[in-house]
Order: sequence, then structure tokens, then C-alpha cells
Amino acid sequence: MAANGANGVNGVNGGTMDVPAVVGEAIKTVAGKAGFKKPRFHIESGSNDGDGYTSIIYRAIVRDEDKSGPDELRLICKTTASDIGSGGPMMQFIYAAEDEFYGRVAPILTDIAKLQRPLPWPRCMYSKPDGARPCLVVDDKCPEGFRMADRRVALDEHHIRHALSQLGRLHGAAMAFEVQRPDEFNAIAEKLTVPYKREDIREMWKTFMNVSETTPDMMLERYPEGSPMHAKVKHHFSTFGEKFLNELLTPGREVGNSIIHGDCHLNNMLFQYDEAGACTGCCLIDFQTTRYSTTAQDLSTLLMCCTEKAMRDKHWDALLKHYHTVLQDTLRAAGIKDPDSVYSWEQFMRRLGDMAGYGLFVTPMILFAFYANQAEVKELQGSVASVLNESDMTSATINIKWSADMRRRVGDVIDDMVRWGWL
Repeated sequence: MAANGANGVNGVNGGTMDVPAVVGEAIKTVAGKAGFKKPRFHIESGSNDGDGYTSIIYRAIVRDEDKSGPDELRLICKTTASDIGSGGPMMQFIYAAEDEFYGRVAPILTDIAKLQRPLPWPRCMYSKPDGARPCLVVDDKCPEGFRMADRRVALDEHHIRHALSQLGRLHGAAMAFEVQRPDEFNAIAEKLTVPYKREDIREMWKTFMNVSETTPDMMLERYPEGSPMHAKVKHHFSTFGEKFLNELLTPGREVGNSIIHGDCHLNNMLFQYDEAGACTGCCLIDFQTTRYSTTAQDLSTLLMCCTEKAMRDKHWDALLKHYHTVLQDTLRAAGIKDPDSVYSWEQFMRRLGDMAGYGLFVTPMILFAFYANQAEVKELQGSVASVLNESDMTSATINIKWSADMRRRVGDVIDDMVRWGWL
């Protein structure tokens, strides 16, 4: 669809860019449901290079030429970069997962835990997970002061605290859902988990996990071959990928497991800022890999990949206590009088220790995505697209380039994990 109303989509003005027809149809549908009588649309790009690797984002402003109609409506539209075609098993189900989250899970969690605004996620206005170009529309949080943080800058204590608040609400509400409506919870958990049991999807995940196996070789200057630390690092990176595929991708029922975000790092979050530039809130986005798994996986990804050692040294204990307090307060709000019976502090720390290895394992790839320059972003986007749309997953590869900052931050995470007794 062209921005001037081509492909049968009328009412678009501004002439700023061409967009897929599915985006125009989605905006028309949302505007109609919102009561716009003579809607006019302005559509522009909603993301920058490096903001994402699986989809393209558009920002839409809807205004009504009929003055009796609604006020301005601002939307974020997400779709695939191209037609999925006959391949792309990953792309075919990640939009379905997000549709399930926004369509069924989020309303249930809001109701059960009596969650108040601001919710941990945006409001979904439209979802079409099938077809050659799936499409999702959510409300644009930019007018409320939300934006993406600089991916090249590690998150400080204030950003992390707000992110953990929303994770605590998400996880606490999901755990309450399982306690109070177990049959319904189990059905949804199984639906979200089934795709990860498919061999082609597991092969796709293996491709991503293989990226980190070169880490011991990249860290030889800090952990020389033959040293005890090199042995620890080599053992972890040569075994954890298989452990993840066999035990953690589709885990059984265990304390601390629930519906998780699944890809919890700063590229999948919006942060709210006041006029002085202080961080005042967080909104979780991109629930495309949401599933039933270990809630501590979300924390390990956020805390290992998105922070610097100095911040962890100073605020680690307080941040973990803050998350657990929010989670238990959410359980109480859902009517669970003894939150320890669901997820105690001791259980939380044990599960975080179990899953810290996941955060370490994915840190190299995530940091490369954060630090990538424009050329590297394009290359990585091409590699990820190849993996997600490749019918034969065994032929797809992803290569990353190690910078000095990457080596330093990966080494700092390794040192912290040894200090905490988790490696």
C-alpha cells in the first residue's frame, strides 16, 4: 500500500512512505472500530536500524475530518519484512504467540491480579496472526513519554527497577492464574509450548544457541587456555545449549515456572521519561516468544545482558528484593494470602541460580546486536531473516563480531557468576 492511498486503502495523507497493504487494512479496521467517520492517516517508520530483527514497525496517526468524530488516535503497526511464503516456521508461530498473549492471556492476568494502569504491556488494538503478512497493532506509547532506550548504553538502576516492577507484575499475575484457574492455565500454557516441541523449531533455536559456543576462544586473553577459569567457561558454553534445548525450552511443571515474556532485554521494552529526562516507567513489548517456562529466564536475560558490573555490584541485592516484593504483592492482590506458598524468596534465588547460565549464554549475541553498526545491523538482519524463513534450519548460520566492549562485559558477567557461585 502506498501512503497516498494505493492498493485500495483510502484516507492516507502525508505521502511519506509506502507500506504493506496489510498495515493499511489494519489501520482502517482499528479506525472504524474506534468510531472515526472520515479518517485520515499519516504513516511513517516506527523504528531505527538495530531496534529489531524479526519485523518492521510503522507509526500511524489517525485523525477524523468529521469534527464530530473521535480525537486523534496514535498506533504502532508491526508486520513481517516480507511475505512468509511456504517456509518460515518460526515467523508463522511467533505472531500467533503474541496474538494469544494479547487476546487471551493479558486480559486474564489483568482481571485475576486486578492490575491497574499503567499495565506491563501496551493495549492491543488489532491482531491478524495468519496469512502471508501477519500484522499486529498496539497503541503508541510515545505521547505518554515512552521511547526505546539507547541500546548501546547499559541500563542503570532506575531503568532496571522499573523493568523489574513490570516483570514482577507479569510473573505474579501468571502464577496467580495457574493457582486459581489451573485447567484454563494449563490449556494456554500447552498451546504456547507446543511449537517448541517441533523438530524444525528446535533446529532454529539450535542455530541461535550455536552462536555463543565460540565464546571461550574469544575470551582467551582474559581466561587463558589451561587456566581453571578457561575450563569453567569452556564447559559452560559447550554444554548449556544442549541443556536449554533438552530441559528448559519445554520444561515440566516446577515452582517458579509460569508464562514468561521469553526475550526480555532492552530492545523489547519501552521506558517512560519525564520532562527532566528521568526514567519513570517501563512497558514490555514484543511477546513473540512468550511461553510456559522458567520466570527466572526473563530476569537472567535482563540482568546479565543489559547491565554493567558497577551497577550490579551496587544495586544487585536491592533490585532482586524489589522484583520479588512486587511479585508477591501481585499474588496478594490476586487473593493469595500466603505468597510464599507459591514462590518464596528461597525458591526464587534457587531458580535464578539455575537460570543465570542462560543469561550468560545469550549475552554475546545480544550484546553484538546492541553494539552493531549500521552495516553489521543489515548483515545480522539478513542472517536472522534467513534463519527464521529457512525451511532447512541446518543450513542457516549467524556470525557475530566481538568488540572490546563485548569482551569486557561478557567477562564481567562470567566473573560475577563465579562470585555468586553460579558457574
